[in-house]
Amino acid sequence: MTVTDRAYLRLRRLQLLTGVVPLGLFLISHLAVNSRALSGPEAYERSVEAIARVPLLSLVELLLIALPIAIHVALGAVIGTTRQAAFEAPWPNERVRWVQRATGFYLSIYVIFHVWAIRLSPDRLAGKKSLFDLMAAQLAHPLVWTLQAVAVVAAAAHFSIGLMALAGPHGWALGAPALSRLRVAAIALFALLSVIGIASLAAFVWPAARLMAAR
Repeated sequence: MTVTDRAYLRLRRLQLLTGVVPLGLFLISHLAVNSRALSGPEAYERSVEAIARVPLLSLVELLLIALPIAIHVALGAVIGTTRQAAFEAPWPNERVRWVQRATGFYLSIYVIFHVWAIRLSPDRLAGKKSLFDLMAAQLAHPLVWTLQAVAVVAAAAHFSIGLMALAGPHGWALGAPALSRLRVAAIALFALLSVIGIASLAAFVWPAARLMAAR
């Protein structure tokens, strides 16, 4: 695909912003809700019920979650077909670029599986199981738990690299000091989100992992 360098930069920035702003905020809020599992099933379900009371929730999810995901993935596909993407130097290095691409590919597949298995689950739609029980039942399978854990780490890495890219050539080229600060923040955020996410997955399955539950 042929685009001008200016158009390519705009596409890159738009993809970066859709990943860092709406999807980054969604990732943090999603992991925050899941972390309520550390306090036990009742605490988790109270958070789920509070979200369910949000006015026009389906529209909010469509506009602020589903649409940005679709735009982000579509932009990635479009950008990947351009001449600039084929010949540009990796930033900040080849390893990070491949991590970004691999995690993006994995998450694109995972999101479909996750929505189908959780949001569109017949048991959930029919009201036969609470969301906590549904998550616990699915995560009890070692393979599913592992795939979910990989998704948590992949999402944390993808978001953190995108955050660091705000200071890069496809962001706003803020210079070495800003890049250094963002790199430290991105690494710390990656570690924090990964730990919280994996601990939450453990709490769905193993009562002993519910570290914040009343004793």
